[in-house]
Amino acid sequence: MKRNIFIFMLICLLLVPQKVSAFPNDITSAEGISYQQLLEHWSPRVYHDVNPNYDVKADFITRFDLDGDWISTNQWETVDNEPLEAYVYTSVSETETHYFLGYSFYHPRDDGPDWGIFGNEAHENDLEGIMLGIKKNGEYGEFLGMNTVRHSDFYQYTNSSITEGFETIDGTVQLYEGSHPEIFISSNGQYTLNTNPHGHDIQAYTGDVNVGNDAIIYEYTGQAEIPTEVSPAYEHVYGYDFLSLDELWEHKTSFNDTPFQTFGSFGSSVGDGNANTPWQWGDQDHKENGSVGYGVFASDPAYLFDAYFNNLGNDFSYEYIYNSYWTHKITLNWVQPVKANDSNNENDLYVDIWIDGKKYIGERVWKKNNAKADGTIYYPTWGSDDNAANIDFSNESNSIYIAREPGSVVRLEVFDSDGSNADDSLGYIEISPQAGETVVLTNTKTSSGGAYLDAMIETK
Repeated sequence: MKRNIFIFMLICLLLVPQKVSAFPNDITSAEGISYQQLLEHWSPRVYHDVNPNYDVKADFITRFDLDGDWISTNQWETVDNEPLEAYVYTSVSETETHYFLGYSFYHPRDDGPDWGIFGNEAHENDLEGIMLGIKKNGEYGEFLGMNTVRHSDFYQYTNSSITEGFETIDGTVQLYEGSHPEIFISSNGQYTLNTNPHGHDIQAYTGDVNVGNDAIIYEYTGQAEIPTEVSPAYEHVYGYDFLSLDELWEHKTSFNDTPFQTFGSFGSSVGDGNANTPWQWGDQDHKENGSVGYGVFASDPAYLFDAYFNNLGNDFSYEYIYNSYWTHKITLNWVQPVKANDSNNENDLYVDIWIDGKKYIGERVWKKNNAKADGTIYYPTWGSDDNAANIDFSNESNSIYIAREPGSVVRLEVFDSDGSNADDSLGYIEISPQAGETVVLTNTKTSSGGAYLDAMIETK
């Protein structure tokens, strides 16, 4: 009899879903806290609206490969054919002074109306998320702020002493039970010309959005539960489990819609849109002007936070202890102009950094006015001297981590800013390093001979 009871208890134990670490190698921070523990401690409490007009199941979060494959153009059917177990993709980056914790939420459908000649809002695959900044304190850290993705915009929230930087802070974020940021994820539905948020965009939860009688709550339990009831609003709570963002990152160069159409962008066989991964997310206000470029949200979160928030402290570090989601690290050591188009033999000097045709650093980050073209060497550091946008970085850095396809063309171009007139180029250097290659540019002349650059490009 005792043996039968033991066997029965063993079977019951095996049938209970077990917690699976998002970091199976049990990575531990420099302060002795495991990354899994950090993710659990700061895991968001999610208030998720659902829309019965577009099938409420299409608003449930889950994992991309729930249907057993990595094809991005057959995901629409996942909503109807698979049990939508709740998962959240997670990431951790650690510097000497801070943790940056990413939580990304995947939906097989981003459903919405067909506007005819104006486009169809629906598409397969949707991935949006948040990034938390946590200051180290020897334990689980101190919450500083949160960036969220709302379609093509980044929004900033805090309840700490940090202040707005390059962007206006959009509000405060409440911490449920002291450590779980409360966030709101909107439902499927009309986004264009609608006063209420739709399309799974994310903001801090305030309770101000009218969700009707249908909405659910997700919270971390280590169990990937399947929602069954969605009303009354916010009365049903379901658990989610973690996955590592590595599961998507490992497929970053798998194209032909398996899963990506292009680098960091999923394919879709429905509608006109497509979804992006965190290493392709861009803030529409800044992704083209060389201030906060595509994918920096994931590839260089220390840069992201220092651009968008001030009062982070003079000890704020850019030195990563752990950072997975980058392919190129570019360090700009110095620039030496030797030509000038202005009569005073001076340049309002800046350097553009482009990869794959996308701009990452420019005059908004570093610029030196009245730079002599007499052989003087200038040492760029982000936010110093006369940067055009007055981005106030907390500490000195001359490096940026970027995620682009291996072998992409890296272009470093030196300019003389001429205000309202077209800026004068002092020449460029182009190179296409392969994965794992480090290129050192030592006192290298630009294409037109107008300047010399000293820089390093590391790839992995």
